[in-house]
Amino acid sequence: YYSFPNYPGALFRNLFLRPDVFVLVAYTGNDFIENCMYNFRWNNPVQSLRQFRARIGWRNQYPLMYNNQSLGQVLYFYLYPHERQRALNYATAAIDRMATKCTENKIRFILFLLPTDYDLQPAYRSRIKAAYGFPDEALDVNKWFARQLAAYASARGIEVMDPSENWKPFADSLYYPKDHHINAAGNRAVAAALLPLLMQAKPQ
Repeated sequence: YYSFPNYPGALFRNLFLRPDVFVLVAYTGNDFIENCMYNFRWNNPVQSLRQFRARIGWRNQYPLMYNNQSLGQVLYFYLYPHERQRALNYATAAIDRMATKCTENKIRFILFLLPTDYDLQPAYRSRIKAAYGFPDEALDVNKWFARQLAAYASARGIEVMDPSENWKPFADSLYYPKDHHINAAGNRAVAAALLPLLMQAKPQ
């Protein structure tokens, strides 16, 4: 249940540390679906039924997706494509809150877009497409969110890092094959990507 509505709080409650840099690592695979499914300020019986339908489908109708939250997001927005913009709006609103606070406190803001295994592993994507016949537009939803958020953040002067292209040659080694989260090598890859940015002098 931790997504963009929560991220500003992580920044605000730690301002007493007077940080020089704030790094937001946004997971492109489920941070956007959680904006819709777990935002209890916007909840009603229809939305509850949508959640139930997506969860049942993810767990039972589409077994290759089981336990992969990035594919749960694919399924949800395939079923409810009109929800994309609302999910993106929650994310950009959170970005605005964090960017404003960073500017007020002279904190450097870096947005790191953590890609999914599914979006970096063509063989995995091909298996899903062959099994379920999802159109390419539906399968590309995670990358659509990443592009939209990157463009929005960049326009606000936020530094954006997306390691997708650099990770593709060795993506198979960065994720757990069943759990689908990044493993120890994946965490090292995140650190290696961020280190050059963090070693730079703080912008004046």
